Amino acid sequence: EGIVGDRVAVLGTAGFDEEAWDLTLGPLLAENGIDATEAFIDTSAGDANAVFASVDTVLARFEAEGLEQVFIVSSPTAFFATARFALTDYSPQLLFTQTTSVDTYITTEGNDLSVMEGAVIAGSFDARNRYAELGGATAECLGIVEAGGIELKPESELVGDEPAQIIAALRACRNLYIVEAVLEAAGPELNYGTFQTAFHRLGEIDVPGQPKPLNYGPPPSTDGDLVPQLYSVDTAAGQMVDY
Repeated sequence: EGIVGDRVAVLGTAGFDEEAWDLTLGPLLAENGIDATEAFIDTSAGDANAVFASVDTVLARFEAEGLEQVFIVSSPTAFFATARFALTDYSPQLLFTQTTSVDTYITTEGNDLSVMEGAVIAGSFDARNRYAELGGATAECLGIVEAGGIELKPESELVGDEPAQIIAALRACRNLYIVEAVLEAAGPELNYGTFQTAFHRLGEIDVPGQPKPLNYGPPPSTDGDLVPQLYSVDTAAGQMVDY
């Protein structure tokens, strides 16, 4: 969508190795004419100082190469790397492929949020906190849950040991609605073949917890992938907002 420029640094963990790179992000960036300089940090050693030293070395190399965007593609790297930017004069635009570590960083007291200026975070729709914005299957199914006497609250409003009923409710609703759609499409004779055919012909269905219908069909292009959601960071408020 024009967010990533012609040259980008990619920072991942040893778990996101060259084989994973060659199968996923590498070809995607290449297809879009984006030149990438990648580095993978081993965050599994248990020695935070060693990890920090590795991150600092990599960031110095990215800065020397004049890379103005850093694409952080794993949660451990986001945890170890984000705070290191605040200790240097290197201030590239940060791009993230998941929301969890970003949310943890910006909500932890004392962290420097200036490093998040201009950041773009890709994730899925935050149904756990924003389910009330959704109608359709979401409102219908959660209405059934609440009618059964279960109190639902956004995850961010839970206090202490309050159970996160919304997480269980959304998971149950999602699974049941998908199963129902597949059973209806499969017909009266249920076996491996009719189930597979049903999935491949299902098309778009309204799934609880999603802002748009999910599309099911022959993989890999239409296999029910979640609709991507982009966020930025309101540094003054200390929270993620829609991009």
